[in-house]
Amino acid sequence: MQETYDGMLLHVVNLRRRLLLSINAKRALPMKNKKSIAPDRVGLSLHKHLVPHVLEKAPVLDMNPNEFVNACVEECVNAMIVKDEPGPGAPRVVHEYRTRAGMTPQPTSQRFSGAEYALLRSLEEVIYDMNMAKDCMLSGKSTSAILSPAIIELLQKYREQRSHLITQAQLFGKAPVYPAPQLGI
Repeated sequence: MQETYDGMLLHVVNLRRRLLLSINAKRALPMKNKKSIAPDRVGLSLHKHLVPHVLEKAPVLDMNPNEFVNACVEECVNAMIVKDEPGPGAPRVVHEYRTRAGMTPQPTSQRFSGAEYALLRSLEEVIYDMNMAKDCMLSGKSTSAILSPAIIELLQKYREQRSHLITQAQLFGKAPVYPAPQLGI
């Protein structure tokens, strides 16, 4: 019985020795490089309700869903860091980022004097009315609510004066102060 006990003890000691040797051998092996701090790919999650939209729109643009999501994110990030104001059509998150990062200029009303701001607002109203009139004309609707005879006369005088200014600038070899209109009609 003593022999079996001694044999078992010897066997356990040998196993323990082999185990310790294998652990020490593993420690001596060089460690594999840890993951890069900035890997090429990062696992992110997409809200479940957005998946059908991505799967529907990606093929229209000949992209796989991953390319589509990357393109969307890239456009947003580019709009966040560009020098120029991204405009009203940019996503809300772009405007929020630019505001928090201090990249959004002061509101127009604070950058101009009262008279300059009033002129700017008037020009915006005229542009809005002219776009409305153009849409009405192209769709065959009446423009009488937008273009009164006085407004039509003002527009004709404006076109004559503008043509005269462009002609004068070209006669004297100067580049026009502003380009001639590019009509897409």
